[in-house]
Amino acid sequence: MALQHEFFISTDDNMSFDDAIHKCILSDYLIHYMWDTMKWISTLSYKNVDQMGFNYDGINIIQGQGLKHFNDVLNSWYNIFSLAPTFFKLKSEYCITDETYVYQEIERESLLNEISNLIKLLQKAIKVDQKVVYFGV
Repeated sequence: MALQHEFFISTDDNMSFDDAIHKCILSDYLIHYMWDTMKWISTLSYKNVDQMGFNYDGINIIQGQGLKHFNDVLNSWYNIFSLAPTFFKLKSEYCITDETYVYQEIERESLLNEISNLIKLLQKAIKVDQKVVYFGV
């Protein structure tokens, strides 16, 4: 099973992805590709400490202005990927043993759906003034 990153709208009594009504998943290869721009997003660590970016294998909370910035960054990625060919490759993580990068075969529409689902989730959270929880791999 491929690694996944989970996002969901949380109420004060809901901190579980499985119990969340509004949730989505981003593929690990996509997170790797967008990682540098994700460092621009204001988040809270699971210890309630302000930080910039996400804990790759941890938990973060995105709220307020962080949600709006994340929404803007994702919309920009959506626009870039909408220009891609129907099928293409993305460079992902570096494999130390092979000393090469891993490339992922991508179908444009599938990728755009992933990003679009997260954009919709963020827009809903902004509209109802809720926070979004991120669970890393």
